[in-house]
Amino acid sequence: MKLESKLGLSTGVLIVAMFLSALTAHVRIEEANHLSDVINTNRIPLIMGSRDVGSHLIGTINGLESYILFGLDPASSASYRQARKQQFDMAEEAVSKLHQDSMHFDLGADASRLAALESGLAALKPLEEKVETLNESKTSQGTAQAYDTLQNQILPLERSVASTITDLAQSQMMQANNELAHLRSANRATLYTLWLATILGAIVGGLVSFLLARRISRAISMVAERANAIAAGDLTGQALDLHSNDQIGTLAIAMEKMQSSLSSIIGTVANTAGALTGNAASMRTGSEQIHRRIDQQS
Repeated sequence: MKLESKLGLSTGVLIVAMFLSALTAHVRIEEANHLSDVINTNRIPLIMGSRDVGSHLIGTINGLESYILFGLDPASSASYRQARKQQFDMAEEAVSKLHQDSMHFDLGADASRLAALESGLAALKPLEEKVETLNESKTSQGTAQAYDTLQNQILPLERSVASTITDLAQSQMMQANNELAHLRSANRATLYTLWLATILGAIVGGLVSFLLARRISRAISMVAERANAIAAGDLTGQALDLHSNDQIGTLAIAMEKMQSSLSSIIGTVANTAGALTGNAASMRTGSEQIHRRIDQQS
């Protein structure tokens, strides 16, 4: 593997670790965003809407009672009846909004509570109108029937509807609290995932880079030592144990070939020098013999 491939591998490990970290964090964040959307767009409006229904329901009952007790003259009677009707209309509007909000997600067990709330409010409306009609007769019998209807029919039904509203609000609040707990857990999981992925990526990338740098530096040191030995005249070095096919391995093979070639050249030069020395000795011997013969002839 070439050096650029090794460096690319270490860089790729870091990139993959960062990508996995980002992907995991994205999944966790999307989960947290989903929980947050459910709480903000579904649970909280439903809780607030149910409380609005309860408040308007109390207002319409109080208005009806005030109408029966204090609506003696036409002006006050009309005022109390108008206030009651306004509160009841607002209660119906709040229930209608609850129904629309519930269309966006599954209410589960609270669907039956919402249905009971709608039916209870629908049953309450004609009873309140009946009480107003009876009380408007301005007779003792009509007033007695109106009061009896209020005490024995409307108030028990109102308590039942109020209990349904309370159960619905408490159920949604409990689910919202659970989802908030999941949201906090998802945020913690995202934080832990980011830290874990970052630390693991740094460790793996650093380890790969360290091993690669150590291998490269070791190979370069071995080649440099062999070059220094050859420069000092030592051509007896053994084969370099690198087992690498990158540029440094190619350099080591070239260094071994250079050592072998230099050794062969020096051997050839040594042989040639030995032959020349032998020839020079023969020439010196022949020259000495010639000088002796010349001396003999002289």
